[in-house]
Amino acid sequence: MYRLDKRIYEERQETKLFNDMIQKVPKYLFEVGHGLEDSGKPFIWVVKVSEVAMPEVQEWLSALEARVAGRGVVVRGWALQLAILSHRAVSGFVTHCGWNSILEAITHGVPVVTWPHFSDQFLNERLAVDVLGVGVPVGAT
Repeated sequence: MYRLDKRIYEERQETKLFNDMIQKVPKYLFEVGHGLEDSGKPFIWVVKVSEVAMPEVQEWLSALEARVAGRGVVVRGWALQLAILSHRAVSGFVTHCGWNSILEAITHGVPVVTWPHFSDQFLNERLAVDVLGVGVPVGAT
């Protein structure tokens, strides 16, 4: 299965035009998916609809969901983040470090793994990791 996933990833690195915006399959999509599957831990993974718009990616994600059924949930699109973070079973949160996400995690006492992408997210990461001590950085952007 890994070879197929890798082939799909490599073939889809060319750009696609949707609504006047250039988009690619995010480089991390398959790696995060395999990591969650291989971890053996329960998880909720929220992915943007635009990240899984291509049929091959949808097929791969559906196969992943079948393999992790009963332990992992993949949400395509928007999720009730506050409801998830307030659940007692949530023990960590990988975040892009948007201000609201950081505040919501702190408010609910959920430690964060920080993964900023642009703008103020890098400063928010420093706040969570260095100042408040409630997070650890992924270390890759």
